Amino acid sequence: MHDTSEFKFSPLIAGIFEHDSDLQRLLKASTVSILEAYKVPSLPWAAEYEEVSHQTTIHHGLSGFGHRNSLLVIYVAAVMLANRKRFQRQGLHLHFSIYEMQSQDEGGSGNSFQTNCDGALNTGLPGQVKLPTVTLNEMLCDPDIPDVTRLTNLTNLAQCVTDGLDVSQHKEDLKEQNPAALAMFIEAIRKAEVDTSLAFTTRGTVGKIHHLKIQDALDYIQENMKDMITIEYFFNYEVVGLVSTNPQKPQLEVRRVGSSKSRLVEFDFVHLSNGTPWKSPVPDKLPGLPVYSGIPNHYDIRHFLENCQLLENGKIRPGARIGITGMSLSAYDFVPLILNCTSIIEPSETEGYRINEEEAAKYAGLLTFVSNSGDPAPPRHTHPKHFAVVRPILTTEEVHTMLLQKGFEWLSFWKLFFHANVARSLGKLPRDLQSQHDMAPKDRMIDYARQTEAHFNGQVTEVGLLRTGYWLIYGGQGFEVDPDKAEDALVKKAPLSRRERSGNLLRRAALSEVTKLDYVKAGHSNKEFFDEYHTMHFTISGSPARIHHLISRMFELGVATHVSGKFEDIARGESIASGHQVDALFAPKSLDRKCDKVFRSLEGQVKVVVDGQPEYGKGRFLKALDGSFVHAMDMGMGGHGTRVKLPGSSGTDESIVGMRWLDTATLEAAAKSAATVAPMTVLLSSIAAQQGIGKDPVDRLLQYYRKCLPSDEDFAKETAQFKPVWREINEKHAFLQLCQEVTCNGDEYLDYSEKVFDRESREKVVSDLAKRHVTAVKNYHDAIVCIQDFDPPSVEEFYIERFVDFSPSEVESCWEKHCLLMD
Repeated sequence: MHDTSEFKFSPLIAGIFEHDSDLQRLLKASTVSILEAYKVPSLPWAAEYEEVSHQTTIHHGLSGFGHRNSLLVIYVAAVMLANRKRFQRQGLHLHFSIYEMQSQDEGGSGNSFQTNCDGALNTGLPGQVKLPTVTLNEMLCDPDIPDVTRLTNLTNLAQCVTDGLDVSQHKEDLKEQNPAALAMFIEAIRKAEVDTSLAFTTRGTVGKIHHLKIQDALDYIQENMKDMITIEYFFNYEVVGLVSTNPQKPQLEVRRVGSSKSRLVEFDFVHLSNGTPWKSPVPDKLPGLPVYSGIPNHYDIRHFLENCQLLENGKIRPGARIGITGMSLSAYDFVPLILNCTSIIEPSETEGYRINEEEAAKYAGLLTFVSNSGDPAPPRHTHPKHFAVVRPILTTEEVHTMLLQKGFEWLSFWKLFFHANVARSLGKLPRDLQSQHDMAPKDRMIDYARQTEAHFNGQVTEVGLLRTGYWLIYGGQGFEVDPDKAEDALVKKAPLSRRERSGNLLRRAALSEVTKLDYVKAGHSNKEFFDEYHTMHFTISGSPARIHHLISRMFELGVATHVSGKFEDIARGESIASGHQVDALFAPKSLDRKCDKVFRSLEGQVKVVVDGQPEYGKGRFLKALDGSFVHAMDMGMGGHGTRVKLPGSSGTDESIVGMRWLDTATLEAAAKSAATVAPMTVLLSSIAAQQGIGKDPVDRLLQYYRKCLPSDEDFAKETAQFKPVWREINEKHAFLQLCQEVTCNGDEYLDYSEKVFDRESREKVVSDLAKRHVTAVKNYHDAIVCIQDFDPPSVEEFYIERFVDFSPSEVESCWEKHCLLMD
């Protein structure tokens, strides 16, 4: 051992390296190595530098610091803290360089949750997402348990937000900011506690508290974990490109916001969470028409209306005309804030707000919604007894079977079961469920108002049943009264293909399967699939009932109206619709990944499915042109797929290819992804990078992963169980189609469809109908003859090709088997 306590540089060298302590330590450590190589006798001053000489720093570059990357850093820290002794022995040190466009005051909040946003939440908040247990294997004997718990508790967004709220003060704040959000908050309070499964406050409130909690975690890391993690922040910086000339040493092109000068920074790994690429539907300035495309903030909106000379004595003057582009959630954000500048809504201690109909009569035509489709976002109704009154016509096991089938357009097939289940619950015919889609926007909004009032009275509504059904299939489940119980039973039957895959993972895999290029090239247009998928997503992402009811009542009272119009026409300076004029226009921005500079920079550098759509490997790693892995993980919109028009397709028939995920902007997805990405693609990749040169660390990571996969034989044995189930659901599908063709009213449909549950009952009905409905029965028999063979995926197709992300149990297996290499 050589002691360097008296080691001194010459004055010249000391001057050069005066401010670079890391380089000083490196030179001292190198000296120790030379002394040992030449067998210089051990000196007492070498001990410290022999120990640190093997420490390896792996550099991670983070593009964006919203919820996804901020939660990722905390989860990484929690795992490293729980395994402190192991990582100290290993000498692994991580350095994070964080580039964020917003100021430090917004760090961790993300674009959608900017701290001054008074737009209401549309969903509840995710609670604690547990890290894979095995990654915390030293916690039982490590004295740092309280600190690990402290870090992981800071990822419990729901608890953090509710702990940070003073209920009385928050009510006063919401009264001024957003009265509809106040109504949501009052509704969510149960026995002095806030029900965080409901939307209950503004996005800015969440952003403020999340920012503070993230800062708490970062302060702890800075003060207590420098030996394992160091973090460097670059706020007010944007990442404008990725350079992958050397795939194992990717570079981020960064520059200060507002500057034209950029520089390249090299890393071992980069994490692309580039933020929300917003695009305004119209220019910010139009001749003679003031436009507001900013954040929904009550103060800024009042100031805008004042500048437009639309306020008298602090209230919007009657006769004013305000346009709003779109009828989506982002358009709805502005309505409560605008109405708060009128006398239409009055504060209420028990309800949040009340509508003054006399005042509303003075504001006829105040709000004009402009959209081409005229399809308003529906209300978000939930009810614990949805589908409780009828036997589930499609079970979770049957949905699982349907999603196992290769090259299968499952959504249109499922739709028949879905409408059957909803119709049976309501005593209607399935075709009657479509009637509201033929309504004018005003009529539909008035119908929604009636349904929402029924929902407030505890009744099951049609829109609620539709949303519940869509939500269940969205997570890969059937129309179960108790989805959790059905899920547990299925996992016991099929652990290899089901365990921890319902929800986010399964929906991503299901989208991936129908957007494969080979599938689309074979003549399977998925346009119809995505038309239905859009309806599903639109319904699931409905507006909170308290927000929606305020807006739908404005349609009923004549305060709001809708006109058909194209945003491009408005952008050219034309009127918002034929002869329709407004005094001011609110134009909420929409997501457009073409505005993502990093995504655009990938062109010509990475392997693609088709032009404009990167190909992703397991773990969301990009691939170089030669097929090798780029050390860049994409958590942004790159996996949303690209529209293509294939030869021979009609003018409007565009399919989507290369879709791997579509939940970039959701808090739940951010939290769940961070909990698995932290130990797997961050830490195990870093460990693999540390273990030496000669093999790509990502290849090594996937080698770890492949060793944990089941054998082809075991997987085939499990999926074979579902062959008879596949036959059964196809026979049921044909039978329900028959029922739909031959019935004339809801009671008759309920009676016939009740026989769907077993083959003997179905055949008896078919026999009885044979003479009266010849064509319908022939169609039924033709459908039975044409049932496809059951064709489930192989191990490679299922685990590597379908699922781009790792499940928690897969992380556990990889960690348990291969992290032992550190010991």
